[in-house]
Amino acid sequence: MAINIALVTQKGGSGKTTIAACLAGYWKSKEKKTCLVDADPQQSATEWHKTGGRAIPIDVYTEPRTKYLTELVSELEEQDVVLIDTAGFQNQTAVEAAYLADIILIPVKPSPMDIRAVGETLGMLRKVGDVRLKEGREHAKIVFILNMVVPGTIIAKNAKDELSSMSGKVLRTEFRNRIAYPESFIGGTTPTFYEPRGAAAQEIEEAAQEIIEIAGETNG
Repeated sequence: MAINIALVTQKGGSGKTTIAACLAGYWKSKEKKTCLVDADPQQSATEWHKTGGRAIPIDVYTEPRTKYLTELVSELEEQDVVLIDTAGFQNQTAVEAAYLADIILIPVKPSPMDIRAVGETLGMLRKVGDVRLKEGREHAKIVFILNMVVPGTIIAKNAKDELSSMSGKVLRTEFRNRIAYPESFIGGTTPTFYEPRGAAAQEIEEAAQEIIEIAGETNG
């Protein structure tokens, strides 16, 4: 049965699509059955995949319509990992993605505005969790990942400290502000393929391994 990972936040520009594509590419490189569901009306993941001429051999399904998302995710249950990229604002499809998820991954840039937006996102997720509990299902595991980090800065440390006080787990791995991410995306690929020995590829690998560990804890 697939691990469903929804990338959810009510703050645009957090890097959801980048992180979703990077994780999908990494797991595919490790021969896991992996696909990416583009549930964002902007369809950034779909355009990225087209730009590369499908250079990364993953399936990308474009489905921003709430009423069809549940059916699609159900059809993908034989995958190892299903990543669902959602809009950078609250809409019903993002709510549905959170409802379907085993893990909800919240990318956060280390800035006061992004940290404030986390509270709004968590408020929405609490409502989703209440619905799940009424139906006899546990809450999804909420996981934060800091993105576009400039290491050694006070703002990055403060962001991590603030996230640690909230309802969720903060990944040890951070995605730093590296040129390899936008450069690889221009060609429709990711650092795992573009620069496999680079620091960005290493970050992706470490984050993916942490997420799989959390998934194991959840399923256990």
